Amino acid sequence: MYTFNFIFVALLLTVTLLFLAFGRFSADKVFLTALGTLLISGILTPNEALVGFSNQGLACLLYTSPSPRDKRQ
Repeated sequence: MYTFNFIFVALLLTVTLLFLAFGRFSADKVFLTALGTLLISGILTPNEALVGFSNQGLACLLYTSPSPRDKRQ
């Protein structure tokens, strides 16, 4: 069981890094897809998957980052 999880996570990490390197998809979509895959596969529990979103640093970063609609042309 642990061997399968290890191989699965290693392959998912490799695919995630390849998608980030080629830049075809945005980083947030790649990371959320990887997180969802780990959640659906049962490697992460829902609590483990969502605990990082309660970090105040992340909330501050999301609040202060400009949205795509804010770009002036």
